[in-house]
Amino acid sequence: ASLGKIQAATQAIKNVRGVDLILSLTSVSDIVSGDMGAEFNALVPAIPTDEAGRRALRQKVLSREFAVGNFVSPDGTGALILAFLADPGTIKHQPGGLRVEEQIRAAAERELSGMTIYYGGAPFAARAIYQEAQADVRHLSPVAMLVLLIVVILAFRDPVGVALTVGAVAFSVLVVIGGMGWWGEKFTVASSTLPVILFASGSSYAVHVLGRYYLLRADHSAADAIAESLRIVGPPFAIAAATTAVGCYSFVTTDVRPMRSFGIACG
Repeated sequence: ASLGKIQAATQAIKNVRGVDLILSLTSVSDIVSGDMGAEFNALVPAIPTDEAGRRALRQKVLSREFAVGNFVSPDGTGALILAFLADPGTIKHQPGGLRVEEQIRAAAERELSGMTIYYGGAPFAARAIYQEAQADVRHLSPVAMLVLLIVVILAFRDPVGVALTVGAVAFSVLVVIGGMGWWGEKFTVASSTLPVILFASGSSYAVHVLGRYYLLRADHSAADAIAESLRIVGPPFAIAAATTAVGCYSFVTTDVRPMRSFGIACG
């Protein structure tokens, strides 16, 4: 039954557009010595139907050094289906909007139902990292926003101050992410962390200015408090912003394009 599922999955994955070559127990050739030299036969010529056939096939497969440890585990409880992808361009554009690794996963889960499946290789690893980063951002962004709101509310006790702090950072995040989309920059694992990082670092500037304003507001008019706050906080504010931006822009020296885009956007 397991061999039948592997055979069906091998054929299904082979039919996925973007898969160039596929090797498994049921598709790999068995090279044996014959009267005329090397002979190429199927390692599994047919799925056995009786116990004697199963024992004979198991003994045959586990006696092949090229198969054991590559296409089947030494104890016979695990097997590998190895798919080679064609031109990398075919990975990105698939009918129905599904990437090639998503189609491979769908075919495997459909044909290998009831079996434990593991996926490996660069496309699956990259997809897993991206999805996990996206999930982290979805969980971290509300937490970061909540912590920021609590700190600002406890510090200022003024809804206007809270709105200014959160609104300024939110507007900046929207401008940065929107600008990246407008320039055609791809949304990568690195750029997916931008909202959390910008909220964490960008909120400090508004807190410094408004914190000084509320201290001065007790003894000055609103206009004087604003002017004095900017006079006191302005220079260190500008230096801190400049050094932070320069630090982010230093990412342009890296060879990794997503990190360069992240550095420019963050700066």
